[in-house]
Amino acid sequence: MMSIESLQSQITPENIAAGMARLNAMSASFERQTLNDIANAPHAKRVSEQPWLIAGVSDGMGLHTTLASIDAGLIKYGVGIYYEPEALLAMDADGKPVSSVHFARFQNAIALKEYARGKGVEFEVLFADMMMAPRRGLKGDIKGEPPEFPAEVAAAFERVRQKAPRKDAVFIDSVAFGKWICPREGMDPIEAPSIDFDGQIIHTRTKGYHARGYQETLDTMGRNHARLVDAMVEFGWLGTGALSAFFTWAGGSQNVHALQGVYGRGALGDAKIIAESDVAAFRLQYGLDHGVHAIVRLPAFLSAALMAIPGAGLFGLISQHILGKHGVYWDMPTLASRMLKQLFGPAWIHENPISQIELDTAEILYMDEISQAVEEAHRRIAEYRAQQDADAQSQPIPLPKSLELLEGLVPTNYPEILARFRPDLG
Repeated sequence: MMSIESLQSQITPENIAAGMARLNAMSASFERQTLNDIANAPHAKRVSEQPWLIAGVSDGMGLHTTLASIDAGLIKYGVGIYYEPEALLAMDADGKPVSSVHFARFQNAIALKEYARGKGVEFEVLFADMMMAPRRGLKGDIKGEPPEFPAEVAAAFERVRQKAPRKDAVFIDSVAFGKWICPREGMDPIEAPSIDFDGQIIHTRTKGYHARGYQETLDTMGRNHARLVDAMVEFGWLGTGALSAFFTWAGGSQNVHALQGVYGRGALGDAKIIAESDVAAFRLQYGLDHGVHAIVRLPAFLSAALMAIPGAGLFGLISQHILGKHGVYWDMPTLASRMLKQLFGPAWIHENPISQIELDTAEILYMDEISQAVEEAHRRIAEYRAQQDADAQSQPIPLPKSLELLEGLVPTNYPEILARFRPDLG
């Protein structure tokens, strides 16, 4: 396993500064009153004396949760984990990153330790693979035991745990790695229009069902959470004061139609069903003996990860437009801070083994309206594509025409919204 120091040649003042600029911008986007409310929540003082382990700190909800927790004073002792396949952090022949999105995540991670230090927080950041997934054969069969909990992560967490006044862990699991996005066995690949980062309508398609790919996605996005939690129980990290949180999208795991079956009744949704079931089963078996274990239900907010799912970029834009029209759209900074407020506030009934942190109520309330708008977008796009020749049908629809086709269904400034996902690498 690599540590983040293995990429020493890229840990430069320039890359740290680029990451720090993004972290400071994210921090500035939090509502100060909400952060104050979090700091004064009933369990805030206790968890600030506990060691935190956050898996997935380089981007998305994991990074926003980390920053909000630091800014609200909840984290004083922590370890953050970040991982990307090394090939995606490589440089091309011109010395440029092969993936600006993944390299920006690296910059965020190496800046995070400095950001935390500036807030008086001891926060170690490690480059480590947290997937305890077994190797599988072509038929999806297991070929040997899954890997052990990463030893370097365990050692780092024990270091901060020794310094923390309280020893029970706070574990935030924000790792999401869909290795093979496909429908269930016996179903055809699903095609759906979406949007690229330039705002152009594109054609997207899931992979076909493959037993190994399907099972590996269930491993990485579903079964992995329970394996991590079980290991932490064995280490003695999860006493009665512990807390863990797993993120899910119930709009996909509990709703087939939200994304035309790309998520629900496919590898992604099935993986979330497994993890949600595992958390509920753990709570039923142990009660509160190993602390409180939360299923956090999030809406389909726009992110680089959402854009990678077939059809999901367009769905996310339409959802944002409709929820914004009703005054109930929450972006990542708002979702992260509201989640923390609920996790450590008085309203959540810990004793109920199926209670959840529900941040998707607005999405559920307006899901029919969102789905109807998605269908209308698909209808318009299909009519336009039918007029094109075969070669043109596989190409992105130029931005002016994409704007015309999506008029009234997405935010009018959606190209600017998507441009925010193009990171400035400094």
